[in-house]
Amino acid sequence: MITADPSLSEDEADRQTILNIIAARGNNPSVHIISEILTEIQQKNALRAGTNAIIRSNDFMSSLIYQALFQKDIQVTDIIAKTLEEQQFCINPIDNNMINQSFYHCTRQFLEDGKSLIGIVREDEIILHPPFSFITDKADQFIFLKAIK
Repeated sequence: MITADPSLSEDEADRQTILNIIAARGNNPSVHIISEILTEIQQKNALRAGTNAIIRSNDFMSSLIYQALFQKDIQVTDIIAKTLEEQQFCINPIDNNMINQSFYHCTRQFLEDGKSLIGIVREDEIILHPPFSFITDKADQFIFLKAIK
């Protein structure tokens, strides 16, 4: 995991992170690299450099602050924190028996397995909470939550 240097400006930190990605990838082509990128413009460069996953801490903090500011219930940040502590976000390919089924049908199947279906990835687009009438496709991937044991 490569994190941004907080003593540098966002641009400088991203450039340093990308150099670290290149160095890590050069030393071990099969290593799994997770990197923190602060600016949107550098995300593509981090992917080109060889990172497997990007953490966008600035986006996360902005969303969290927004939720805290515009929700009447002050507990919303506790709900988000508790979800991240107790649930694991998962993405899996669609099962054959769920191809061409409604999102409602798939949601019920997931609930029976103790999982919460929250969305679908279709052609690199994340679709959260699609309408229940949304029909799945064989290339879709399911996004769901499951309890961390």
